[in-house]
Amino acid sequence: MGATLLLVWGVPLDAVHAACGRPDVVDTLPPQGQTSVPTNTALSATYELGAMHQGEPVMVTVTPGSRHQLSASYSRALRSLVVTLPSCAGAPGCVENPDVPAGQLKPATEYTVEWPALRSDADAREGLGATVTFTSGPGPDTSSPSFDGTRDVRWGFEREYDSCSDTESERYVFDVGISPPSYAGGEELLVMHVFQTVGRLLAKDGNGNAIPEEVHRGRYRGGERIRVKQPIATGFGKVCFSAFAEAPNGLISQGSETEACTRTEHPPFFEGCSLGGPSTPPRSWALWLVVALGALLARVRRTSSWGASLRRSRRRPADATAIPNAGSIPRTKS
Repeated sequence: MGATLLLVWGVPLDAVHAACGRPDVVDTLPPQGQTSVPTNTALSATYELGAMHQGEPVMVTVTPGSRHQLSASYSRALRSLVVTLPSCAGAPGCVENPDVPAGQLKPATEYTVEWPALRSDADAREGLGATVTFTSGPGPDTSSPSFDGTRDVRWGFEREYDSCSDTESERYVFDVGISPPSYAGGEELLVMHVFQTVGRLLAKDGNGNAIPEEVHRGRYRGGERIRVKQPIATGFGKVCFSAFAEAPNGLISQGSETEACTRTEHPPFFEGCSLGGPSTPPRSWALWLVVALGALLARVRRTSSWGASLRRSRRRPADATAIPNAGSIPRTKS
């Protein structure tokens, strides 16, 4: 597999970053405007790193109906806020509907969910919440997603200035190639789990085998690559990744048994790239290009200097005697 230059030093990887230290909502399930959502879909929101949940409620409006306040549970490890929906959406005095189990949506109903603004655990700065509206489908979904696993890995190096801490951070960046998943309820409702299965700093089990570590969990947004950032110490050397897809009903796909691997080098003397299996180590054409350009510029400067010197020598008076390599030898009239 041929090499591809993934990154250039000094170029930010993400076009959009959250405001400095602000724990905004970055994604929701279901997403805004989704239709035909299976009724057994769990409601959740993912926040930026550092969000702190202090019991803020989630507001749910059922149309037609009314607005209800529901409690939620937060996982700091996954940065995820999850709300459990009772069959009658918590309406005072309502009678539970046996046809709509607790935790499930009502069929063919429009919902509006207001995810709360949480505060940062560092400086109590309040982030941005989110309001999403979606429509449920005719009933639950009991099918499993289909997924063939990871295919290859591209890697690069990122050096980024953090205005929050006034420091520079260095990371390896991996674009993990995946086979696009499929799901009867809609691929946009799938959650992708990516694990690092080989790495120098992974914990070991009793037999000395590496214990896979989850490095990404997020809603599938289309495409064939998932980006993972790792610290230099974690991403150096041979690294492998595997993945699987999870449906809203909790069923998971196959594919986690497939690994995609690569071998990184220490920055900045890295060669770039991708390794989806046995391949020839790529040459760093970008590095050679920089070296070649530098040599060319140096040659142009030398040529320019020599040309200027030659022009000066041609303008010398007729009574001057030019002595090759004369250095500081004085010139005299004949």
